[in-house]
Amino acid sequence: RKIQNLEKLLGLRKLNLSDNELSRIDGLDKCTRIEELNLEDNRLMKIEGISALTNLRKLDLGKNQITVLEGLDSLTNLSQLAVEDNMISHLTGLTKLTSLLELYLGTNRLDNLKEVNNLRTVPRLIILDLSGNPLCKDKDYRLYSIYHLKKLKVLDGVSIDTQESLKAKETFTGKMSPELLLERVGPTIDWGSITELNLSNCGIKELSLLEGFTSILYLSLDHNLLNDLNGVQCCTTLHTINLSHNRLHQNSEPGHVGRCLATLTELKGLDIESNNLTSIGALGLQNVTLQRLNLRSNEINKVDGMEALKSLQELLLDKNKIRVLEEHALAAVPQLRILRISDNMMK
Repeated sequence: RKIQNLEKLLGLRKLNLSDNELSRIDGLDKCTRIEELNLEDNRLMKIEGISALTNLRKLDLGKNQITVLEGLDSLTNLSQLAVEDNMISHLTGLTKLTSLLELYLGTNRLDNLKEVNNLRTVPRLIILDLSGNPLCKDKDYRLYSIYHLKKLKVLDGVSIDTQESLKAKETFTGKMSPELLLERVGPTIDWGSITELNLSNCGIKELSLLEGFTSILYLSLDHNLLNDLNGVQCCTTLHTINLSHNRLHQNSEPGHVGRCLATLTELKGLDIESNNLTSIGALGLQNVTLQRLNLRSNEINKVDGMEALKSLQELLLDKNKIRVLEEHALAAVPQLRILRISDNMMK
């Protein structure tokens, strides 16, 4: 069955066609003033025939047989969308719904928690119901959803309080995730072909998921919250790594930095500026291929730890607390061409 004989109702504002046996949506093109449309409990398999209803504010498509969220791009005034009890497995097709406040998708076939990230592009969403979907069984479902959908106020009928928001932030902040990498790398399925990766200013506290970047040459991790470099050892092809503006001084394990970077046998450039480091020797650097070392703006008071850096050509030590350059401090780096120690405490 289909919708018929409504063409002359040009002033229609509300239309309820629930609990019929409609198999498709059509015949509404002339009813452009409709603001509320109820098509619940029919036999619809596809969202279609409503693109002209640009004044639509409420749309109910619950209890049908819809498998894909589509045909909604023109509904920029839509504030409430209900598609419960259907057969939907992906949360795509909603990016143009800039006025959407409430979304009801309970009892569908959503089984992948990462689908929640597709809703990050719905800018005004504050009420979301995904109850009854397989993804709700994931132990992290609620906190994950709250963390990634930061404007959300109600999830599955339960208000989100400040304490729950803080717990979500504590649980997920600082972790590298596939979503973060996808955002930074773009929609490529072959991470092994990436040669440059910029993860600066991401709030990262720990490193993971880097093993897939088998051809990486340049890695930027500056302006994060790192005090532990475990996880970088797999990036054996690296030529340059930027670790500036992190918290490496908080790691009390002697030689931790050096051990984590020891597997990077092609490393030529290392930036560790502004980490509040007090000693070069305590880093335990072992990279014989290293040509450039940036240690500016730390708390270093002595030049040491150069024994393994046979290829070093450029050493930047500006803005530290070095009082004297000892006689044999740089004897192990005969290839050094550029040395900067300005703005220290030398007399």
